[in-house]
Amino acid sequence: VLVNEILNHMKRATQIPSYKKLIMYSAHDTTVSGLQVALDVFNGLLPPYAACHLMELYFEKG
Repeated sequence: VLVNEILNHMKRATQIPSYKKLIMYSAHDTTVSGLQVALDVFNGLLPPYAACHLMELYFEKG
């Protein structure tokens, strides 16, 4: 569900020039672990306190 929401925001950002410039989510370690599994970067350990994942979307013209 979270990955789908992130992808939907990224799609909207490519279609609507005035769309939000920053979106932040807050989650518990188990939810962050689920995101890591979905992104295939989970190392088998729960993320430490205050861990974060940054995702950026870049536009290229031409």
